[in-house]
Amino acid sequence: MHPNPPWLMRRDELHLLEERFDELFSKHDDQKDEGMWKTQERVWREYTHTEAEGDAALTTELGEKWLETEHRHEHCRHEGSGVLETLRRESVRDPLYARAAAWGAELARWALQYYRGEGAGDVDVYRLCLYAPLVPIKISYAISEGSSDGEFSDEIAYKEIALAQMYVSRAREALTRLKLRSLGSRIDTLATQAKSIEEDLTQLRKRLKRSGDRPV
Repeated sequence: MHPNPPWLMRRDELHLLEERFDELFSKHDDQKDEGMWKTQERVWREYTHTEAEGDAALTTELGEKWLETEHRHEHCRHEGSGVLETLRRESVRDPLYARAAAWGAELARWALQYYRGEGAGDVDVYRLCLYAPLVPIKISYAISEGSSDGEFSDEIAYKEIALAQMYVSRAREALTRLKLRSLGSRIDTLATQAKSIEEDLTQLRKRLKRSGDRPV
């Protein structure tokens, strides 16, 4: 029996992350406590506003034609020369994605567990529940777009990397505030990891701009 190829491992992992994200929204939609619903809605509006801003910026740059393009967010197995060439490897998962996925999974487990108990209704804990899976999701979407040969794939990939950077930044800020409550060394570690991922995404964006792979 042959081991699963890296792209398949990431696809299955991504599916679980997306399910976790969808489940979070479904539970918010069914939330009966008005106070908790308002707190959660604040975070969801923050997220949807950011997504809308990203789409609007890309529309300004490319025109509305990019909205007509079909984008399937799944890992493409064929080779490409897109904007994320610096991320891809021939036989292993992308290191940045792998780190973000491990960090996001651990953070989501902690945040969801804490939110069900002592952290119920806490806006920063809920932010972590939302943004923890989003960071690796966005990186994976970017890699998939960068690996395709679509007309606007490079620009869309860059947008997804920018969103991943923004979401990990928000998670890091929430973790920094939670550190003040002395919740344990695990929070310190997750905050440090978030800062490292954020810095790598920032450097990646700078390299991609300098490379000329994307219009600036």
